[in-house]
Amino acid sequence: MRIKMGLVFTLLIIAGSLLFGQNQYSDVDNYLKKTMELVNIPGMSVAVIKDGKIIFENGYGVEVIEEDRLMTPYSVSAIGSVTKTFTTIAMMQLVEQGLINLEDKVIDHLPWFRTLEKEKSDIISIAMILSNSSGLPTNAPGFSWIIEDIGEFSALEISKSLASEKLLFDPGVSFNYSNSGFILAGLIIEKLSGLKYADYVSNYILGPLGMKNSSTDISSFDNLGALYGHLPYYGTYKSSNRIRNTAALAAGSELRSTVIDMTEFMEMILNYGELNDVRIVSEDSIRNMMVPRVETKAMGEEFSYCLGIMSFPRKEVFFHGGQTKTMSSMMLIQPRTKTGIIVLFNVTDINSEIFQISPSQIANNILNIVNGEALENVYVKTKRVEIDFDLPEGEELKYVGKYFSDDGLSTGKISIIDGDMYFEAESDLGQITYLLDFESRLSASGYNVAEVGDISFNANSKGDILSVNSSLFGYLRKDRDIVLENYKSIKIDNISFSIPVNYNLQETSDTILIYNDDCTVEYQTQETLDQFWEEMKLRSTAEGEIIRTTAVQSEWINGIKCYQQLYVVNVGEENFLAAGLYLDQEKDVSLFAFIPYSLGTQVLRDVFHKIVLTFDS
Repeated sequence: MRIKMGLVFTLLIIAGSLLFGQNQYSDVDNYLKKTMELVNIPGMSVAVIKDGKIIFENGYGVEVIEEDRLMTPYSVSAIGSVTKTFTTIAMMQLVEQGLINLEDKVIDHLPWFRTLEKEKSDIISIAMILSNSSGLPTNAPGFSWIIEDIGEFSALEISKSLASEKLLFDPGVSFNYSNSGFILAGLIIEKLSGLKYADYVSNYILGPLGMKNSSTDISSFDNLGALYGHLPYYGTYKSSNRIRNTAALAAGSELRSTVIDMTEFMEMILNYGELNDVRIVSEDSIRNMMVPRVETKAMGEEFSYCLGIMSFPRKEVFFHGGQTKTMSSMMLIQPRTKTGIIVLFNVTDINSEIFQISPSQIANNILNIVNGEALENVYVKTKRVEIDFDLPEGEELKYVGKYFSDDGLSTGKISIIDGDMYFEAESDLGQITYLLDFESRLSASGYNVAEVGDISFNANSKGDILSVNSSLFGYLRKDRDIVLENYKSIKIDNISFSIPVNYNLQETSDTILIYNDDCTVEYQTQETLDQFWEEMKLRSTAEGEIIRTTAVQSEWINGIKCYQQLYVVNVGEENFLAAGLYLDQEKDVSLFAFIPYSLGTQVLRDVFHKIVLTFDS
């Protein structure tokens, strides 16, 4: 069988200079229509302001690929990390009120905050988290596999999980894009203002700017008609499942808006803090936000991260992009020409390596058209060189099958459809599929309409495929051949499973206790699922006040249907986690633990999940 070498794209080369003038609207419109033909995404919306007026607004494609509603300038989409600019505006307002100083330390306002290296995290300042120079990891560990709902208390809970993380570098000496830092910023805004983050942004930024179709309050998304975006799927896209609840990320990426509303925000920045005689923030604050704090480089271009916004010196522009799992955005502002551009996409990204185009390039080329300058390839990587290679006849079946990560958190499947080989990776929103383009027996590229990445395989002396590795989906072993280092196998009656070597086992009349110095996990037989939930709730309320409950989730793991639920329980000044997992399918087995919140990720991942993953009866 011949495995095809990938999708063949005929790239449209747009060249020449489009002149600023009477045909400006048509020039931008034609460029965007050609761009849509080239990238073939479901939809995008665009607006441009200049000298205080909207000079361009339009939508392209559809809001949802399976429906007929056209994308318009009033389509409510996710702006992703452009939300960080709003968070910084909010913080600057608090600075002006004398409630905080940019050089204050995070621990001055959140005394509980720490990382594994407390002496280093103690010196992280407000300016460092707003400029992504804190050394904090991109994302806090949170809860990896069992929580899909992230509720209003989770910003605090996720931030406290940073106590198990090391800094990537000493605070202030380098750059790392950190959602974790902006979650901390959101918590500080809430503490100083006495309002929830969503209410603060609504009351002091969105409302005064007249952004009526914008919100970071997830409970308002349905009333706004907010979109939920798309995932790449077998060479095209499909609509994603609804994102349930990501309030904890509000300060960093959760705001929904329209391009029309965003023109008000950009005009306020271009006017250095004022819009329609309403002063949102002082001129000095806006200018302070535009001061470069840390230098970095991406896709061959030098730029600086300032405070909640980036600076691109070559173009004399300030910008910020945003990317969620299913939508993306690009905001670009050029004070010299009083121009602002916002582009919202209902997909997570556009693959610059395949299409030779990117969200940054689109926004920059709109600016070029408005300024009467030539189009250019900004931020675009060199296109990958195709390699002609065919797998030996009959070898392709060695790759087909299921793949699993060592911790069981990630799964994938390789299959052959109409002569093409595909890798399908599982996510909480659905399946993301990559077409495999082989370069040798043990190397390939994975493509879909949104991204591309190198893939490598490992084989034994017989040529059997043992594992696959890629930045796209991580390291996965084939056919559940999972090697659990630092684990030991436990056999009780007719069942067996694995637990970490530093845990002990104690059997009572009806319960098996799996424990170490930090926590105890109870394994026992249950009569019914309802009985287990009732017992779990009673035990939690006996310990303290339940302040958050996740919805009951179900998932197939190791051929077993599992139900899980979590309670966050407040005891005094500390939060604890009551975690319950029920193994169904005639097994009627439960796992329960009441543990300090900071241990949640570790216990769920290293004990609960490993027991299910290795359960054999």
